[in-house]
Amino acid sequence: MVTVDDFREYMTEQLKLDRERKSVQVIGPSVDEALLSASVELGVPKFSLEYEVLDKGSKGFFGVGRRDCILIVYQREKKDHSLLTDSIGDDFGLGSDILINEDGYFTINLSDKGANLLVHEQVGTGDPVSVDAVIHGLIERGVEGFDRDEVERVVEEKADEFVKIGDFTHNSLNDASLDISISPDELLVEMYVTPPGFGGMNLTEEQIKDALEVGGVQFGIRLDLIEDFIKHPIYNENYVIAEGQPVKNGEDSKLIYSFKQTGDIDLKQDKDGRIDFKELNRFTNVVEGQPLATIKPPGIGVDGKTVFGKYIPATDGKYIEVKLGKNVSIVNDKTIIADASGQVLLINGKITVETILVIDGDVNVETGNINSLGSIVIEGNVEDGFTVNAQANIEVNGYVGKSTLTSGGDIIVKQGINGGAGTEISAGGSVWSSFITNSRVESGDRVIVSDGIVNSQVDATKKILCKGKRAKIVGGHLRAAQEINAAVLGTSGGTETLVEVGFDPKTKGEIEELSSQLKLLSNKLEEVNKNLHSLVKMKKINNELSEEKEKFLKELKVEHNNLTRQKNNLSDELKEKGDYLSSLSIEGVVGASKEVFPGVVIMVEDKEYEVKNAFKKAVSFVLDPEGYIVTKDYVEIQEDIERRSINVDNAP
Repeated sequence: MVTVDDFREYMTEQLKLDRERKSVQVIGPSVDEALLSASVELGVPKFSLEYEVLDKGSKGFFGVGRRDCILIVYQREKKDHSLLTDSIGDDFGLGSDILINEDGYFTINLSDKGANLLVHEQVGTGDPVSVDAVIHGLIERGVEGFDRDEVERVVEEKADEFVKIGDFTHNSLNDASLDISISPDELLVEMYVTPPGFGGMNLTEEQIKDALEVGGVQFGIRLDLIEDFIKHPIYNENYVIAEGQPVKNGEDSKLIYSFKQTGDIDLKQDKDGRIDFKELNRFTNVVEGQPLATIKPPGIGVDGKTVFGKYIPATDGKYIEVKLGKNVSIVNDKTIIADASGQVLLINGKITVETILVIDGDVNVETGNINSLGSIVIEGNVEDGFTVNAQANIEVNGYVGKSTLTSGGDIIVKQGINGGAGTEISAGGSVWSSFITNSRVESGDRVIVSDGIVNSQVDATKKILCKGKRAKIVGGHLRAAQEINAAVLGTSGGTETLVEVGFDPKTKGEIEELSSQLKLLSNKLEEVNKNLHSLVKMKKINNELSEEKEKFLKELKVEHNNLTRQKNNLSDELKEKGDYLSSLSIEGVVGASKEVFPGVVIMVEDKEYEVKNAFKKAVSFVLDPEGYIVTKDYVEIQEDIERRSINVDNAP
């Protein structure tokens, strides 16, 4: 048991410590206002204060006999809550836990059942509760008849449950007091508790429940928070003890887009981490039938409930009006899909698929490379180094520089293709251009030029036609199945110009490529066979091979079989294409409406004719029944070669 001498000694030490602590005595109409005055005077926030009540004051009766309360207020001793941060925590998005170190704490609860003690264990490297601190607290609360051994046992066990450790003399004037406040929306109940003084009782769970019942609170009572408060009281602060259920109105329906809604730059890395800064991905292409957006249905509202048990009616979400642009439709009342392939856009809130992508200017560093599943109209030029791909047609109102254009349909270049090494123009349909210079051009139909073709490699499945005042073919290598026709072939300087007709140039190109592959494969197979024969001969002479050479022999046999299989496949494919080319009955013709210069080489099917002397008149070259290339009267270009433009206004 604690003796009177122990009590005196302890109080002497505490008086000495109290003198060293900065404190003020304040007066106010309420504890809260008095603490506010102390906060200003001490220069610390209100939550950092501790206090003793010298006089609780009185509200009086209708203002008569009112008396201010008197407090002695101290600055609360600071606790060290350090963080153990072995790694950065979730606040930084890296998923590691942060361990908070907290000191242990104790609660002294005085009730009609006696003086009870609860000890809560420290967290991490926090300081544990000391026996001396508990004894100090007991003496401050007026508990004299306690068993020190029992106190030491409770502190040691830290059971986080109340244990009776003694008795006290009750002073009802110093009991804890309780005020209940309810928010204007009736969704939150808070209590404000002033601490008990010397000999005063703590607030009980039953008192809190009774106060709620008197206040009419019947819903959302937080028993867990009330229980926590009893174990670890929080004084002079608003403390939540009941929460209503807020109303949750249903969300309006909305569109969930599955495409990029802006034309912002969207750079992407390849598998090696490199970025092609010409691939800006400003435009989003979609294919017919592709989902573009989903209509999320409106949400159902959830009624709320006040702490008084009154229901707060919720409203359901509303259906939004979905506006559709061109080439889109709604299926199953919820999914918006593309009715055509092209570029998807959000125009004035409407989802639209444009089958024609219009570039209002040049293709350059601002646009990056252009890709479309529809057609593309470029109002300006295609500058050097850029790529334009379209599943349908491409029309360029300016010129094309050293670039790459690929289309599934036609390619129209109004100002001409002024290329250079690396320029590639490939069209599934026809190619129209004012001129073609230093370029590689492939067409699945015709190549039609008004001025001329200079030093270029041009292939057309059907015809290459140059019709105009300066319609010349000078230099390069041109191939067409049916016809090559121009005003002038070659130049006076004898520039080598090769024109070929009477076969499918695409198939012939494939044959040339297959022949090249077959030659490389045959050379490799020959080298493998040499090594294989050498090892077989060595094994026959020595009856065996070393382990390493035996392994090599097996590898050579496998490679020999693979190469042989590949060679046979290539040979079969080459024969098939050769038979197809031989079966074609194409009457190829090469024509010039004005002049043919020496140095021009003309090939019709597999026959060759080199022009030695100039032709100063219109002439055509054909293959006669005897298999010789002969001349005949020139035949004008019969078909309509007027340039076709993409009609943007009438696009679907």
